[in-house]
Amino acid sequence: MHFYCTAKLSDKMHKTPEGYLVCQDVAITRVGELQYLPGEMPTIARGNNDIIIVERTEDDVFHEDTIRSFEGKPITINHPKEFVGPHNYRELSVGSLNNVRRGTGDMLGKLVTDFLITDSTAIGKVERRELREVSCGYEAEYKQLKPGRARQTDIRGNHVALVPRGRAGPECAIFDSAPKEISMSAKEKFMAMLAKAFDGMPDDDGEETVDGLKAKLALLKKEKEASDTKAKDAQTVADKATADLKKVNDELTTANAAKAQLTTDLATVTAEVTALKKPAGKTTNDAAVVAKAEILAPGIAADTTDIQVVALKTAYATADGKAAIEVFTGGKAPTYDNAAAVDVIFNGAAAAIAAARKAALGGGGGQAVVKTGDGQKTTDFYSDFADAAAKAHPIPKL
Repeated sequence: MHFYCTAKLSDKMHKTPEGYLVCQDVAITRVGELQYLPGEMPTIARGNNDIIIVERTEDDVFHEDTIRSFEGKPITINHPKEFVGPHNYRELSVGSLNNVRRGTGDMLGKLVTDFLITDSTAIGKVERRELREVSCGYEAEYKQLKPGRARQTDIRGNHVALVPRGRAGPECAIFDSAPKEISMSAKEKFMAMLAKAFDGMPDDDGEETVDGLKAKLALLKKEKEASDTKAKDAQTVADKATADLKKVNDELTTANAAKAQLTTDLATVTAEVTALKKPAGKTTNDAAVVAKAEILAPGIAADTTDIQVVALKTAYATADGKAAIEVFTGGKAPTYDNAAAVDVIFNGAAAAIAAARKAALGGGGGQAVVKTGDGQKTTDFYSDFADAAAKAHPIPKL
């Protein structure tokens, strides 16, 4: 695979037009021996010391399935706590591997690939040389050859991590230019190993030293500080949301109380307005009221609601009734919105009509002499009329 690059940073590093970083000929692992602590290889019996040697042959490293398993796999910053998969790819991936192949020339004995780093943080760390070595994340099978020694087979890649120092050593790293061939005698390698052990640098097998652990601790502290900051920010947002919710609830409670009070006030005012609009007149009809109503409106039902008003309206529709009523209204049509006025008009008009009827019968002061078969009889027509009305419209007992 070829990348279109416009900026050349070095012989091995280029920038694409988008600003992605291309690192060519990156050795991600190698043939040979790697050293592990017993705790890292629980299934392999230890030998005479606390180091377990794991060997990888060309057949294992350059197997067709092994090479294919690394193609297109993600690049990460340090090794994640779990393998990369669809559920965490977006969170962990900072780039991808391309053109995975068997190394030649200076890269003989190494599995080589080209990096396409797409994350700005990772690009910065590589350019500042903070992360230049690489470490493969993979699954493999281990076959014990003898105590303290095993062979690694069936290597299947999951990701490649950018790390400060890798187990495979500085040979598996991102270079600015083609690496120089290193040739050391056995004694020189031994002395270099001792020197690195004492000055805190890793040896070629990638075993971590005090400085390496310090670097990891510093990195973890930074990650913790970042996590603490995020947690604090999240708590601040949560506290504000809680306060806003309480404010809304308080305002809602106040609004509901105001609504309830308004509802009560509305019911009270509505009842008062209804009472004011209700036509005046008695609603409890006693015998005297019914008798007077009968004078004004003969045949009116004793249980008529607002009987005074109904009787007056009926009487006003007649000539005699109108004349009697207008005596009390000044010659105008009566109104029925004042209970006291209605009561006066009702009683006065009933008395006037009763008197007129008595006079028409020739009774003078309300009495008349009526001839009967037995002789003469004096009758008070008003009393008889009222009694007759009371008998015709009896008031039920409560």
